[in-house]
Amino acid sequence: MKFDCITIPESEENSRLDNFLKRHYPHWPYGLIAKWCRQKKIKLNNQKTAPGDRLTPHAQLTLPVETIDEKSRATTPSLKTLSSAEKTFFESLILDQTEKLLVINKPPGLATQGGTGLSTSVDCLAQAYFKEKENRAIYLVHRLDRSTSGLLLVSKDLALTKDLTQAFKGQQVKKTYIALVEGHVFQQSGSIDCPLLIQGRVNDKVCISPEGKPALTHFERIDFQGTNTLVRLIPQTGRMHQLRVHMASIGHPIMGDYRYAKAREQFKNNPCLEKRLYLHAAQIEFCLNNQINQIYTAPLPWQDMCET
Repeated sequence: MKFDCITIPESEENSRLDNFLKRHYPHWPYGLIAKWCRQKKIKLNNQKTAPGDRLTPHAQLTLPVETIDEKSRATTPSLKTLSSAEKTFFESLILDQTEKLLVINKPPGLATQGGTGLSTSVDCLAQAYFKEKENRAIYLVHRLDRSTSGLLLVSKDLALTKDLTQAFKGQQVKKTYIALVEGHVFQQSGSIDCPLLIQGRVNDKVCISPEGKPALTHFERIDFQGTNTLVRLIPQTGRMHQLRVHMASIGHPIMGDYRYAKAREQFKNNPCLEKRLYLHAAQIEFCLNNQINQIYTAPLPWQDMCET
């Protein structure tokens, strides 16, 4: 296999690697990109990379010069054609929309971005929808875990994408989550300041470690819900699984978390709860270029809480 090396332009600063490749090589399916990253066939500055890594100006991106035959291209189109039901479903997720910004209320179980074994995602639906409706590309600004519900910002403008990405990076975006956690949180409010380390590159758990990256979460008790507690969580940083790991670390894991809690036991003790992760991105607030402060909210998807 032959390889080529390209220099990342300044206009692509902080773009995700997979989004960059999707724009420039639309016939490369996500699964192939992820595979080549794992196999070290795609490198940044001669280092192993992951699809979600951020690009920096003047970085050297090494890519395989791979010919995908027409048969393969025909079976893996860059954009799917949405059915009437899929269009209706996607439209039902839209909370607000401007010329440049789309605000999505993502349900639990729907991935933000596609990958191996996933039939659809917010990214896939939005790309196909706006390609057909407005003949324009869309850009993911941030992500939510597949099991987390709530607010997701999707940009329809490249300049806005870069502004929002910089705002997230500079901690200028305030995100507020609502979660139902196990047990009674007697402390009215507090902070969890524990560094987090990803154990592995793909689909592995996150742990608290002095070798990890700084992570800070603020929490406030809202109300007791039976034997559990409804809390407000405000992450100061945006680490992978941050809220889930931090709450588990103080003995109050989020209900329905199969990775960091004993979810089966939780549901056995709370039979009236729907089997889902009880973590919801409820509010997002930001201000770009000294403009009017923007605040978006998404109502809780669960209303009838178990009081027993």
